[in-house]
Amino acid sequence: MKTKIAILLILPVAYLTIATPANAETKLETRLESVKGQVENLVTAKDEKSLSELALRVETFKKVIEFSVSETKGLKIKLLALEGLSKEEIIWRDKMIKEFNSFLELYENRETAIESARDIDINGIKSLAADFKEWRENTYLPIAERVNEFLLIHQEENAIDIAMRRWTRIDEDITKLEKAKIKGVEDLRRLLNDAQKSIKEGEKLNKDAGNSFWKNYIMTSTSTATSTEATSTSAAFALEAPVAAEKESVSLKSATTTEEDATSTLPIIQPPSIKNLVEDSLVHIKDSYRIFIEMSNLVRKLLK
Repeated sequence: MKTKIAILLILPVAYLTIATPANAETKLETRLESVKGQVENLVTAKDEKSLSELALRVETFKKVIEFSVSETKGLKIKLLALEGLSKEEIIWRDKMIKEFNSFLELYENRETAIESARDIDINGIKSLAADFKEWRENTYLPIAERVNEFLLIHQEENAIDIAMRRWTRIDEDITKLEKAKIKGVEDLRRLLNDAQKSIKEGEKLNKDAGNSFWKNYIMTSTSTATSTEATSTSAAFALEAPVAAEKESVSLKSATTTEEDATSTLPIIQPPSIKNLVEDSLVHIKDSYRIFIEMSNLVRKLLK
């Protein structure tokens, strides 16, 4: 019987593997901020006329491109590694892979252009950096963040599945303890029920995130594929805003001003974002492991 109970004593170790979605998100955000910072420095740095300053900026821009390549390839590899996707998800994933391939080609062309340019100067590098910054913010980041949300949802699914499998094994052990009429086992059962509630709540939140992603991106990917592809495969980093779209936007804004003024006093309640839903889900899964640890401590007392 003690051998059976001892199974619960290994629970704290399992807790260390639970936060993979949050870790993945933190690493991506760190990379994004690193590239953003380097580009910002290139754009805003004071001009120096020395050749050494020019060479330094050229090398810095090359490193930005290299880092961007690594970042894009990393997301691409993670997408390709996903298993168990639905037909619709596979179609969407393949479109994102195509986007990333176009980004990688663009990086390569830009790096080649920099290396082959003989008359590039400080202003030229600043202009390239400014174009890259605008392209990255308006084209790359929206797609990268969307892909990251998709990855987080699936990583959280895996975390939930692991937590539920662990709950099942513990439930089997507690059932044996109940049959053996071990004193204090009712407290273990109560805690296990609490853990199950946390897991179920985490599962619901992650499903809400998945449903939102499905509705907003997977099901609309066909209608937006043409415009997205046209933007991402541009030969330059800078984006040109469509004049017609701007005029239409201004006209629409003027037409709806009165209606907006009438409703401006009403509170605007924003629904939770996909990212927030996954983060909240992870909080509940972590809470289930906290309960597992509490159960482990209780088992130690029962064994005394």
